[in-house]
Amino acid sequence: MNGLKASLSKRSAWWFYLLLVATVEVLLTFINLYYCIGYRNNMISPSGLLYFLNIHLGDAVLLLLPYWLVPARHRKWMWSIVALLALWCVAQVLYNLVYQDVMPFSSLVLVSNVGDVLIGSVMGLLSFTSLIPIIIVVGAYLIYRKWVSGGKMVALTAKAKCVAVAASVLVATLTQLISHIYNYTQSQDDMTFVEFVPDDYSCMQARFKSYFIRHGFVAYCTYCACTSIERPITADEKAEIERFINDEMPHYTDNPYSTSERKNLVMIIVESLNSWAIGLTIDGREITPTLNAIARDTTALVALNVKAQVKNGRSSDGKFIYDTGLLPLTGKAVAMYYSDANYPALPKALKGYDAVEVTPDAPGLWNNETNSRSYSFRTIYNSRQFKPRFIANGYRIDEVVFDEAFKVIQGQKQPFFTQVVTGSMHSPYDSPPADTTWISHSKAYTPQVRNYLERAAYTDHHLGIFLKRLADSRLMQNSVIVIASDHTELIDGAPCELTAPGATGNECTLLILNSGHPGRIENIVGQIDVYPTLLDIMGANQYKWKGLGYSLLRTPVDAAAIYEGEVVGNTSSPIIPHITRAWRVSDLLIRKHWFK
Repeated sequence: MNGLKASLSKRSAWWFYLLLVATVEVLLTFINLYYCIGYRNNMISPSGLLYFLNIHLGDAVLLLLPYWLVPARHRKWMWSIVALLALWCVAQVLYNLVYQDVMPFSSLVLVSNVGDVLIGSVMGLLSFTSLIPIIIVVGAYLIYRKWVSGGKMVALTAKAKCVAVAASVLVATLTQLISHIYNYTQSQDDMTFVEFVPDDYSCMQARFKSYFIRHGFVAYCTYCACTSIERPITADEKAEIERFINDEMPHYTDNPYSTSERKNLVMIIVESLNSWAIGLTIDGREITPTLNAIARDTTALVALNVKAQVKNGRSSDGKFIYDTGLLPLTGKAVAMYYSDANYPALPKALKGYDAVEVTPDAPGLWNNETNSRSYSFRTIYNSRQFKPRFIANGYRIDEVVFDEAFKVIQGQKQPFFTQVVTGSMHSPYDSPPADTTWISHSKAYTPQVRNYLERAAYTDHHLGIFLKRLADSRLMQNSVIVIASDHTELIDGAPCELTAPGATGNECTLLILNSGHPGRIENIVGQIDVYPTLLDIMGANQYKWKGLGYSLLRTPVDAAAIYEGEVVGNTSSPIIPHITRAWRVSDLLIRKHWFK
């Protein structure tokens, strides 16, 4: 044993390098395997494993290039690169549970979002799997301390450094060449090294994740850097936008679907409301009696198959879609990077309306206050005013939000537009609320689903009180009430492992009272279709911007584009060319500062 240790010590510089390479390769291969087989029934083929080991060998030697360039006495600091990579891997596991994609680097600098909500969500998502990267690095460091650290780090000559760097670049180039040859020989449509079992969620369609899986870490970083570069709008891009706006977007100005009088608009955006929760019973008792009653109301407009179209901005994207009729970005949060534009928005369309927002969010969370003001909300009531009441009520958030919203509405001049944002149904769902009900004592579903349903029942209860107060004050009859999910939530982690009643958990809710157009829309529609529908109902079609979707009162919508490359619903629908191109056009409108 002593002889072996002495031998290792003599080769300390090389053994340390090889240990670092192995650690980086294991970390990145773990993430790739997690993305590919982290869903039920998806298996990795042997060639797929070799594929990952190949591309991540190239990643490792490129990431560790500084090893050959720094002075020998400083090589131990290469552990900092490995440690940062491990933290990145942990962040990716947690991010994937919510977004089903790789976190773009632009999200790593959103420091204003760090707060109670984010910290609580992260703590709720932590699991053994998410800590595996830390375990890998700790294990590698223990090997280093026992077998390598005692040896001498030999200094390299300038020639040796050049040879080491050249060899690293050559290895990285060969690994990419091998991966491209492998991809070329396989089907161009299928990731054949992953044996996917078909499901209706399309787990691997996320753009950043797909690129990372195929090309590795360094190529992914390069891709992110290239896609983040802001370039001026070209003549072709400008022509593409103008062609879409002039030829494909509607230009009607009539209001045949509006109510006869100028009704108020109360829009309630409910945090993480899955449609499958509506109508659900446990032990014969309704979870959401208020929402259930609205869904059964023959005078209400009901759509429970609204496909979520939010991206990296999550809740802020939901509000962005509803308020502006635009689609979010797939690589950056619009609210954080493009909040300074003069976006078209519902408050601007409702001329003469007093527009107010009531939200539990902090002003800086997703740049909330800046964005709401850019949409022309006159006043924003947020956690700056509500936090003392949140604390006094034990953070029973929605009770406070609905109570304050009613007080605000009472003081508004009619007609008004009040947007109310809830917060109590936000993840995590790792523990039950302080005040449990029969739901927590039931054996139905998993503990996480029961915890989610406890929150749904709580929000539903206070929504019922809020609506009753509107009715008792005679404000209900002169108001259009809209209830919409900001996005959906995957309660049990990966969508294919969802043990809740819904098949995918990807359907948002849209309920509209007093629209004058009762009915139930069974077809699949998108969140983008809400904005033009509200313009119709509110008689606001004098506003030129009709949004990128379709009014559900005018067009038989039967499909939704989750993003440009994936359509759900009727795949032969005549609206598909429009709804898929809308993603590209919306991206250009935002990134090229069209509205600024």
